[in-house]
Amino acid sequence: MRSSHTAYAVGQAMERLFVDEGIDDDVRLDEEPAGAMVWTTPWPLVISGLPRWRGRFENAVRSAVAAVAPELVVTIEWDYPDEA
Repeated sequence: MRSSHTAYAVGQAMERLFVDEGIDDDVRLDEEPAGAMVWTTPWPLVISGLPRWRGRFENAVRSAVAAVAPELVVTIEWDYPDEA
């Protein structure tokens, strides 16, 4: 992350997206490794229609970040505890 201003702008954009998606009570900003912002959930999210939602959500995340910090690279990782 280049600056605290950029980090704040990205954080605000993501918070708005999480509110819009109705997952703001579930998603938390985790400790930031060097130069990264990481959001996690303390429990698995159960999403009805996951295949449709996932693509739309990933695009919305990328768009939200690009709107405030187009130079950043967005990486989205999913964990499926049922497959462990």
